Amino acid sequence: MITGMKPRLKYRLVQGRNPMSGEETRRPLIADRRSIDAEGIVEYALAKGYVIGSPLELRYQLAGFVDTMRSLVSEGVSVNLCDWLRIHGELSGTVGTNGRLSEKNEFRVLATPLKSAKCRIDDFDWERV
Repeated sequence: MITGMKPRLKYRLVQGRNPMSGEETRRPLIADRRSIDAEGIVEYALAKGYVIGSPLELRYQLAGFVDTMRSLVSEGVSVNLCDWLRIHGELSGTVGTNGRLSEKNEFRVLATPLKSAKCRIDDFDWERV
């Protein structure tokens, strides 16, 4: 953790059934998850002291980094973000006997968590709601 205090997260339980055994199961889901945009990221980073500078300049810099990653991925490059996320393109679908790509294929952009994205369950202060 970066700060030393555990973040408090809420979770709820969802009923389910094991498709193989028919056994009833309950699995946890994070509840009350917020979503944040680029402007919110900049405001948060400034408030926490992760970055310094003008909010407008930082928003432009963030947008520039995202556009740079988008461009690199579209050129087939795999982008490693501080050993936290890997952003990369992958092909999906199948090909026919000729081995050529067709409308059945897509180029998808994926984000894969890396080593420093790993968290332990006890890194958080959990509250069941």
